[in-house]
Amino acid sequence: MKKTSLFLLMTLFATLSFSADSITRKVSVTGTVEKEIMPDTANISFRIITKNKSLKVAGEESAKTLEKFKSDLKAKGVVLSKMETKSYFSQKTYDYDETIKPETKTTYRTTLGFEISIDTFENITKLIEWAQVNKIKSIKRNYDEKNIYYLEIVKDGDTKESSYNNALAAFNKMENELSGLNINESNIYLQGYSSQKIDTPVNNQKQAEINNVYSDFTVEIKDLKYLNDLLDIAEKDNVDIQGTVAFDISNREEIESELYRDAYEQAKRKGQSILKSSELVLSDPLVVSESVSYQYQAINDVKEYDAIYNTGMMAPSSKMATADFDSRGLNKAKVDYKAKVDYKPQALKITKDISVLFEMVTK
Repeated sequence: MKKTSLFLLMTLFATLSFSADSITRKVSVTGTVEKEIMPDTANISFRIITKNKSLKVAGEESAKTLEKFKSDLKAKGVVLSKMETKSYFSQKTYDYDETIKPETKTTYRTTLGFEISIDTFENITKLIEWAQVNKIKSIKRNYDEKNIYYLEIVKDGDTKESSYNNALAAFNKMENELSGLNINESNIYLQGYSSQKIDTPVNNQKQAEINNVYSDFTVEIKDLKYLNDLLDIAEKDNVDIQGTVAFDISNREEIESELYRDAYEQAKRKGQSILKSSELVLSDPLVVSESVSYQYQAINDVKEYDAIYNTGMMAPSSKMATADFDSRGLNKAKVDYKAKVDYKPQALKITKDISVLFEMVTK
């Protein structure tokens, strides 16, 4: 159901522009027309994204996805009035190869703790030098017994037994080396050991070069009863919707032209009504526009008719058919509607405003 609301606003201005022989009288009137119309078309933007190590394969998968999308639409009876490719491009990214599972390596660590009794400064110096060469992490002094120093030997192995044997072999080697430094092995006391299982992540994953192919396109559908089917198929086929569904009217230009004519005729009738009880009548329109502010400027301008006409605004002849007004310089009116994401179209409200500056002449 079409609903039309008509609003008229008028302002009467009479400005006298004196010249040698003439007086120019002007009147400005406005007309506003609104119409609510249910949309009959929808425009939707889509994107297909495919990924593969091979750019060729990614491109082929993109084409297959699009063809399947078209085939599924046809099978469902969904007819598109338009499908247009907007862009097609590829981009490289780098990611870990998901086909390779991360691994861990299990090892065992044995720590042998021992104490050394040293009673001379010379032997302390030898112990410190030996510890540095053998990469012993620390030497701790026993403060209760000043001549006792605590050290640890840490060794790893693939098994608990091998790690212990490695640590024990290092301990025996240490005894021999310290004995050669005049540190008697009888002054070395094994305190104990501990064993620990260690799971170390193995960086077996490699970064792979991935080719991403993007295919952007738009579709137009005029049978809106199939709109939800279109969107369901797109989701099933991994075709991503971009933005929102934009509803529109297929014969918008025809409707806008009709509203412009109605708004102009209303403004003209109002002007005639204003002058009905006067000695003046409307003559040719000097300016027709959608800007009321421009009308004020034109009214206050002391220049003659030709100067106003040459400003670039439309000034149709009185013989001009009103059906031509929308193609003679009128700006496009703003349409008060928003695209709906819920896929249920609402009535679109189209509003057209016309402001006309007429010259007045005596009857």
